[in-house]
Amino acid sequence: MRLLVLDCPREQSQRLPNGNKLAQACQKLQVDVIVALNVCQHVQAGRAHDFGPVALPNDGISCVYQDNLAFHLYQALFQQKNEWSWGYGASYLHVDYQLGVGFLQRTSNCRMWTRKISTTVKLHVIDSPAMICAVVVNPIQEPLTQAIVDRVHDLLRAQIKPIYLITSRHLESKLVKLGWQSGLKLVQQTTDLWSLEQTVFVDFGAPVASMQPLTKSLSFPVTEMNGLLMEVH
Repeated sequence: MRLLVLDCPREQSQRLPNGNKLAQACQKLQVDVIVALNVCQHVQAGRAHDFGPVALPNDGISCVYQDNLAFHLYQALFQQKNEWSWGYGASYLHVDYQLGVGFLQRTSNCRMWTRKISTTVKLHVIDSPAMICAVVVNPIQEPLTQAIVDRVHDLLRAQIKPIYLITSRHLESKLVKLGWQSGLKLVQQTTDLWSLEQTVFVDFGAPVASMQPLTKSLSFPVTEMNGLLMEVH
């Protein structure tokens, strides 16, 4: 199984590739699960109506606008007659736009839920049949204390599936205390995989075969985006 983590910086949102180009790239890499961070959608684009079976957390604020990159990627994959499902959870609301986490996976059976960890920190959880992907979002860069990390750990530790936690690499010492492992350490990676601070941590027993940066080790045609491709058993 291949997990692709993409970063979609808001300042580049108008220059990001269209869904068709990105879908072709994902198909080429034989990706099974896509997690898109910092997906920006604009209020002026208008609400999307025909967006298929989307998984939205029951938080009262997550919705889909027409320029949502995860939505466009789902449409492109659907046109290629692939059995994909998708979801989106809002992380930050502005008067003109929203930032959130999008996900797509090659299965029709998935759900998404969100928990508020502190005033500004949220945890988005993508629950698929084979694994759990969790993303800590911190839009205004609140200091991530041990108490916040403990809360994230408490919400996830009851899961019986392998868990892949996407969060700041600076939390390694706090997470290791709780039994988490850095994906980079598991594959004995010595080079900087990603230009951003985000990385993937795994719980005990979650398998990781390899981790590669899109822009360095792979022929990924979408150079506007940073990303990480992880292969798990």
